[in-house]
Amino acid sequence: MRVKLMQFNLQDFFIHLAYPVGAKDLAGLNEGEWQLLGNGEVPNKPLAKLHAIARIFEKEDPDVALLNEVGGEASLRFFASVFLADKWVPHFVAGNSNRGIESAYLLKASLPVRAELLTHRGHPVKFEYLHEKDPEGGRVAKEIAGMLGVPAAEARKLSRDVPELRLFRSGEATPFLAFLLAHLKSGFDPDGLDPSGIMRRAGEAVALREIHAEVSAALGPSVPIVIAGDMNCIAARIDTFDAMKWVYDAAGYEDALEIAGVVAHERITHVTYYRNIGRAHQIDYIFVPPALQAKVDKAATYVHRFKYEEDGAEIPFPGSNWERRELPSDHYPVVCTLDL
Repeated sequence: MRVKLMQFNLQDFFIHLAYPVGAKDLAGLNEGEWQLLGNGEVPNKPLAKLHAIARIFEKEDPDVALLNEVGGEASLRFFASVFLADKWVPHFVAGNSNRGIESAYLLKASLPVRAELLTHRGHPVKFEYLHEKDPEGGRVAKEIAGMLGVPAAEARKLSRDVPELRLFRSGEATPFLAFLLAHLKSGFDPDGLDPSGIMRRAGEAVALREIHAEVSAALGPSVPIVIAGDMNCIAARIDTFDAMKWVYDAAGYEDALEIAGVVAHERITHVTYYRNIGRAHQIDYIFVPPALQAKVDKAATYVHRFKYEEDGAEIPFPGSNWERRELPSDHYPVVCTLDL
């Protein structure tokens, strides 16, 4: 069995409709009409971007898609049904996101497996904000936290979830493969309590380690666990975010792109601009456990680059945030193929 994985942050993947829409209806809709069909809570993902993401699924044909920033179960089910013609089956469980962006899976309908989905949304996240470490120096921040109703340290949970997917062969009670899908805290800090989100991100990285340990103990050493997702930090072997070093040092994992020998500039999964200064990094990963590292098909492991619909040529990296907004997502998908 070959299993093709695709990890993809879909960026604000909301499809909230006030009216029923079918596949035939899409052909005659322009963007303005598409947005008018929304329920008004948040804008729908632009129609052209949804078609582009559907083409990525058709081109890559993943067996397991590990998705971040999914705007609810209804969005994912609509996309799978109307845009993907039910060729992939959604596996979704709501997490803790206050923005309505969750992590979820699409599993190829023709894959001869049984799937089981579990949540870890209740797992505690242990960290302290700066004003908690220094109450006297952070008196103003402490007052702001009180007004905002920020949970006490002992009550904090994951920003979203780390949904766990287990795959079983027909008639077997033990899974042959499991996944943990993470989306660690971003740098977005509207409350001004956690500059660049570093403290919560570190806490969530530790929580991911704890969840991995619990799942490993529950499943036993014979079940390999793939860890994937948008880590919102550099988690490659060079310049690794301190709280993510356990992936390599303690658990023996390896970045799929490292195994495949992908050169550094081809590992970029996210490009952003601030005051015309561009930054390009790999922040999306598929981490392969020791038992599967020799089974990575190096030629079929890479970062997918977006293509022009007209001629299939590769779209260059964006040269500005305006150009980035034209892409299907602000993240590029990571693809890894395992030859089991």
